[in-house]
Amino acid sequence: MSLRELRSASALLIVAALVSSCSAHGSKSSEATTPAASSESSTSKFVKHSPAHGLTFEAPNPITSDKQPVKDDAGMSRINYYVTDEANPALIDVEYYTDHSQTAASISEEDKKSYSEDGISVSPKKTTVKGSSSAYTFTWEQSATPPWNNDTKEIDLSCQAIVADGPSGYAYGVYICTPKGNTKGHEMTQNIIKSIEIKSS
Repeated sequence: MSLRELRSASALLIVAALVSSCSAHGSKSSEATTPAASSESSTSKFVKHSPAHGLTFEAPNPITSDKQPVKDDAGMSRINYYVTDEANPALIDVEYYTDHSQTAASISEEDKKSYSEDGISVSPKKTTVKGSSSAYTFTWEQSATPPWNNDTKEIDLSCQAIVADGPSGYAYGVYICTPKGNTKGHEMTQNIIKSIEIKSS
């Protein structure tokens, strides 16, 4: 299964927040994390998260996450965060590689190819991430139907990605999807993107 396919499957979970209660997540439901630190924004409480060595970002509460990162055969580890505000839900998919197995540039190229296989065109562009020597960003839109409810219409999502090089041979991808047309969701995405920081220790 490609990176895009894994991400698309995860994006389906956030769609569930729009069409069903939290219990619809069933056995794949994430448990609440204990915040390491927090800061206040003008709209809600943002909490700092450190999903991988050197990487931090801030996201609004209430938020849940996978208990542990899941590593695939290609050496990619991933962990999902779900902003569970029913009015402004979001999926934050964090993926990372170690041991110099990938770079921000190679991840961007792989994402571009993977998305194109599903008819989605993305154009990674150079960007700046605090503490990173090289970073890229791209946006896309997609529609998804919850797999457990075929009677539910597809919901449009707006998404943005940041991929960045980190210390000690790490490379990261942070992918955020919110309901298309949700102004607060767009603002939340931008706040999360701006909060991404990479430190060497």
